Amino acid sequence: MEYIKNNYRFELLTSEHDLSSFHCDSDDLNEFLKEDALIQQNYKFNMTKLICCDGEIIGYFSLLTDKIRISKLSEDECNKIKLKTRFKELPAIKIGRLALDKKYTNQGLGTIILESIMNIIYNLSINDVGVSILLLMVM
Repeated sequence: MEYIKNNYRFELLTSEHDLSSFHCDSDDLNEFLKEDALIQQNYKFNMTKLICCDGEIIGYFSLLTDKIRISKLSEDECNKIKLKTRFKELPAIKIGRLALDKKYTNQGLGTIILESIMNIIYNLSINDVGVSILLLMVM
């Protein structure tokens, strides 16, 4: 496990990837990766990155842009991010899907990968795209 924690990498999903051996504990997440992810990516609905180590798919995640209406936030949340009342919506990036193959769950790998994903989003927000909020889709 330590080897994987130190040597995994992210690869953009392509039609060349063999997804047949990937299996997590969620049928919905398995189906998304194998049937929908590439189609949605081709339409630019999201981008799916595979988490790979030595040619094996360890997991995957999908990122997409989103927004959140100010009216959906509590007053306390609004104060924390120091909103100006003229804004009605805030730009967001959403982790739409995140899954690990069931062989790799409950070993601390998910936490490390989530930290890496958050670093990607942070760097995007600094250099490439306006982002106020990170959303995580929970299934």
